Amino acid sequence: MTIEIDELVVPRAQALVALGYGPFDALHLAAAEAAGADVLLTTDDRLLKRSARNLGNPRIPVRNPLSWIKEQGL
Repeated sequence: MTIEIDELVVPRAQALVALGYGPFDALHLAAAEAAGADVLLTTDDRLLKRSARNLGNPRIPVRNPLSWIKEQGL
């Protein structure tokens, strides 16, 4: 799947950056939200911590892949 960086993704990413997310983390999260992803899997501890604090009200869960697998019972 290809996710276009469009007029919905950019402002959302900018808002996330203003809240303390790194630029690439913000773009990844905004794009995943726009695509309707079920979850964003990452090993980036800073991204995981920011999303766990609910900064910017992430619209999708952000999880560590191993934690997510355990949550799914796989």
